[in-house]
Amino acid sequence: MHELATAGIPEDDQALSDLKDIVEVIQSDSEKGFKKCKSVLVQQQIASGTYQCDEQPHEILVCLSHWRKLPNFTLEVSPEVPAWLLLPWALVEIILDNCVHNATTHGCAGGPLIMKLCVVNGRTILTLVNLPGCQHAKALQLQEQYGRNFLFTSRPKENRLNISHIGSTQSTFLGMNEMLQAANLMDANISLTFEDTRVVFMLSWECKPCSPAAVIPETEMVLPEGSILICADDDAAPRLSYKGLAKKLGIPTKLIVFGETYESAMAVTDVVLQKSKEENQTETLVIVILDQNMEYDEGHVLGTEITANLRNAGFKGLIFIRSANDSPADVKAYLIAGADACLSKAGNVKELAADLVKKTDIAWSVRM
Repeated sequence: MHELATAGIPEDDQALSDLKDIVEVIQSDSEKGFKKCKSVLVQQQIASGTYQCDEQPHEILVCLSHWRKLPNFTLEVSPEVPAWLLLPWALVEIILDNCVHNATTHGCAGGPLIMKLCVVNGRTILTLVNLPGCQHAKALQLQEQYGRNFLFTSRPKENRLNISHIGSTQSTFLGMNEMLQAANLMDANISLTFEDTRVVFMLSWECKPCSPAAVIPETEMVLPEGSILICADDDAAPRLSYKGLAKKLGIPTKLIVFGETYESAMAVTDVVLQKSKEENQTETLVIVILDQNMEYDEGHVLGTEITANLRNAGFKGLIFIRSANDSPADVKAYLIAGADACLSKAGNVKELAADLVKKTDIAWSVRM
């Protein structure tokens, strides 16, 4: 993003330094917004009963690095914790985001926040400890009155006391229902307790070590030789991410991006067909990635409509719908329209590259 925004500005120009600072802030805000959107989407799927608990290999220290940027934050990892774990990270992230938010917003202002990770009896245990805030005395009193786990039960599948018992602290400890729902899906134990000098949140779930071999190495993140990537999205952030995707896949000059305007989105079908015709005499593979919902003042453009138009016109290349709506019913609709697979909008460029390579190999092998 820095390279795109600062292209053509001399290195010794003061405006370059100022612009880099601005871009860094914008990028940080965009990442936070995108992360929040992902979390909200997962929570909506959980509430509607459509969320599929999906365990994937994750490098645990990389996953937890997001919170390392917080002031006065300390991460302590015991040596027995495997470097890679198989876990439903989207659910863990919902729980930790809510818990960290409560700790940083309502805990002791500026006080330390300590996250500890260990493995005991085959279970991964993550503990978050912070100093008490302004509501601590009341919470401690209520805990003594209603029991140690008056906010959370130690087993989420059991009933818990109504949070109305908390009184004025009800608006203080946020996201409790979301945390319990996420814990239920991953069969985790959670608890939130108050001690005289600290607040302790604990999350534990079955430890499932895995090998990084389960993740596609970057050296193998390659598309078939000569591939051309044509992408369309109405959002600027995904359009920028496609430039990073093409670079990671080693085809930066073989990328065409659409979707900035309604006219641009409407032109995708003709351009794809023309490009496919130009490359028809070679073994070049044209790969199309379409956002499902592209909204403009002039109208609404659906990825499935473009897909159907391309297939009806005889396009033989690969088409992927990239959407945050990736429930089984949604994916079925994409496949019926003629798409080869669905690419999730969750994850970073590296994860997108791995997903695209994997699904391209599968789709292409079926056609060979």
